[in-house]
This record gives sequence, structure tokens and C-alpha cells, in this order.
Amino acid sequence: MAHSAALQTSEPAEGQDGGKDVDRIAAFSDAIYAFSMTVLATEIKVPIVTGDLASALPPAMIDQLPHFLSFIVAFLVVALYWTGHHRMFRHIRRVDSRLIWLNIFMLMFVAFMPVASGYMGEYGEIGLIAALDACVLIAISVFSALLWRHAATAGLLDKTVTPRLVRLFQWRVIVLAIVFGLSIPIALTLGAIPAELSWILIWPAMVLVGRRYRDVTPLIYGQA
Repeated sequence: MAHSAALQTSEPAEGQDGGKDVDRIAAFSDAIYAFSMTVLATEIKVPIVTGDLASALPPAMIDQLPHFLSFIVAFLVVALYWTGHHRMFRHIRRVDSRLIWLNIFMLMFVAFMPVASGYMGEYGEIGLIAALDACVLIAISVFSALLWRHAATAGLLDKTVTPRLVRLFQWRVIVLAIVFGLSIPIALTLGAIPAELSWILIWPAMVLVGRRYRDVTPLIYGQA
């Protein structure tokens, strides 16, 4: 009897130690996302001009326009990944070592985003640079998908999560990987600008996925 009782208390109860581990990982991930999104802005340098400021400053600011555009695109994309990560962890109740490491590898590429964005701002007209940026985003998508799949198969999710909700999250991440993957040959053949414009397909694709799983789409937000 005593041995049986010991077995029953050997694993953390849901919402206690397991919940604390989830909260710590989510908080750490939020910090990495926030840091990455903040550092993106540092690529926009204040131009130093001399002489007549009224005539010299506007052209210098226009020269910074690619960096502004690169910042806006990268910030919105990272924000898109953060919202998905945040919603996933609202349904994760326990963690294990594999989930932790999958999350760490995903965050590694998130932290690399300012570097990729910096290249885009400086050499954004080169298709190879846009393809590199897309590869970084694909890596984030792949590790996000692996993280969610492992959480689902290892029993780390809330018991109320249904198979359709699991597939919805999976498809939302896969859509990102597909769109960014398709942009690579576009970047290498047509150039960086057409490739980046193709990223707009993410939103209609997400709408289509939401309609396919409209019965569980509201559940992605989890409990308030």
C-alpha cells in the first residue's frame, strides 16, 4: 500500500510542478522572441549627415528605406511565429527533455532572425539573401511542427485537446513552411522582391485552413 502510494505521487500532478516547468519554458521563449523583435530595430541606423541638413537628411533617410521595410516584414513574421508558439503552449501541460530541446533549437533560429533581417536590409535586392531568409523561417516552422507533434504523441497536451485541434495547429505551421519554401525558387529565379511578395500568401492560406477546421479554430486560444 505504501509502495503504491509512493508510485502515485512519483510524477508531478498536472498544474503543479509540470505547470511550473511549462510556465518557465514559455517565459524563456517569450524573452527570446521579445529580444529578437527588439534587436530587429537596431539594424535601422540614424544617418549622419553634414552640411545643409534640410537638403542632405531626406536622401539619407530614403537610403534607409530598405532597412525600414526589412524591419517591418521581419517584425510581423516573428510576431506571427510568437502568436503560434504562445497558443501552442496554452495547451501544453507537461514537458520532457525532448520538447525542451526542440524548443531550444527553434529559438536558436528565432534569435538568428535579426542577422537574416540585417542582410535583407543591406542586400535585399539579391535573390540569394531572400532565399537565406526563407530558409531560417522554414527552420523555425519545422522545429515548431516537431515540437507540437512530440507534445501530442508524448501525452504532454491538455486532455481536452482533440485530434482535429492537433491537426489544425500542425497545418498552421506547415502552411508557413510551404509558403516560405515556395518563395526560395522564386527568389533565385525572379529576385528578392517577388519572393517577399509571395509571403502574402500566408494570410489567405491561413484563412483556408481556418475554414477547413472551423469547428475547432476558436479552441486554439485555449483557456483565458
